[in-house]
Amino acid sequence: MDIGLSMIVKNEGNRLHKSLWEIYDLFDDIVVVDTWSEDNTLEILRNFHINPILYKNPYPDQRLIEARNFSIENNKAERILILDGDEHISREDIIAIKKINPSEKVDWYFVKWIDYRYKEPFEDYKMCLIRKNAVRFLFSVHACPQVYIRDNNKNGLWLNWISLSHYPEIKPHRQKYITQLENGIKENPGCMRFYWFLWYHYFKNQLREEAKKYLIEVINHKNTRFPVETLNSFMILASILQNEWANLASYQLIFEWLEFYRIVKNDFEVKINFRLYSRFKNTHNELINNHKAKIIPYEFAF
Repeated sequence: MDIGLSMIVKNEGNRLHKSLWEIYDLFDDIVVVDTWSEDNTLEILRNFHINPILYKNPYPDQRLIEARNFSIENNKAERILILDGDEHISREDIIAIKKINPSEKVDWYFVKWIDYRYKEPFEDYKMCLIRKNAVRFLFSVHACPQVYIRDNNKNGLWLNWISLSHYPEIKPHRQKYITQLENGIKENPGCMRFYWFLWYHYFKNQLREEAKKYLIEVINHKNTRFPVETLNSFMILASILQNEWANLASYQLIFEWLEFYRIVKNDFEVKINFRLYSRFKNTHNELINNHKAKIIPYEFAF
């Protein structure tokens, strides 16, 4: 498989060498969009014989969706690896991807995504390999290609033997992130993904009343364009209500979760999410056998 590389970077001088040094020669085309770095990012890219495209971000909250799609549209390769400056993929995995016999029926690939910002590596999944003319990123935060895939009936594969490693900076102050999510809700009130990330932020920071408002918003919609976000909203809200001693309402949410799961169980992302069903089913069974069993939602890297 011939593949290109698309990246968006800003002030990634401390990490770009790790991200690129062993793989940059394997791609058929490389497009790096720089959103006006102020460190040595451009110098490092040019040392790799990469001429970055300077992209002036018109949004004060620094959203990157247009830059992301711009990097894809300007790549000459048919299939494109999407890589952030704080992510790393091994040379062996790139070579393994190139050996895949590509099919016109395959528009996207999910890979295993491992986050190293925590004490223990956190394993998740991410769509990072696409067919150029088949997939676009929507919305301004957590760009949500999954919705585009659902809306356009695209087909894909889950490459769980390929790993993408994430080494982000630890940033205790996340006001820019919150502003992006709040702006996203104002501009796209039907995008449940914004509500999901915002309530999870509130939940993790013990702001339960704020979290409940957004959780209820997601659950009331039961939007099949956002099945994973909706399923997780059920679990988090059930956990909050249980901690508030509203056990009956909490248990009712678990049953509603099972009903919604039956509707969306064949969705591609629901199938890929390897924690989802087992955590919910086990919780349901524990509650049947012991009404005092704790509802513990699984962790999420954000």
